[in-house]
Amino acid sequence: MEVLSQSWQRDSAWGVWKGANATFVYNVLAKTIESWTRSLLSAVLNLPDPGLLGPSGTGVGGIDIVDSPNPLLSLAVAVGASGLAGFLLAPLDIVRTRHVPSPTLSATITPNIS
Repeated sequence: MEVLSQSWQRDSAWGVWKGANATFVYNVLAKTIESWTRSLLSAVLNLPDPGLLGPSGTGVGGIDIVDSPNPLLSLAVAVGASGLAGFLLAPLDIVRTRHVPSPTLSATITPNIS
């Protein structure tokens, strides 16, 4: 609540909307880029894509890395896809971080030198 209060005081409703909107866009793009890259790398390396198969009704991919024919290569694909998504979205992450309210200068305590 403190973060929302500071953001509201600094930028009113616009500041709260900017932060929420940037986070929403970041999350959607991160999932999309990561899934697409993981699927592409899995297809190129002839590995089962964990995002395509899954138990019905769970909403989560069903193939674990351990169940893969080549677990180390599947782990490398998952890490590579996440790393690439993070690298591509680093500028948007910086924008999101700028919307985090910082403490005001009047709130800092200065030492009394006397």
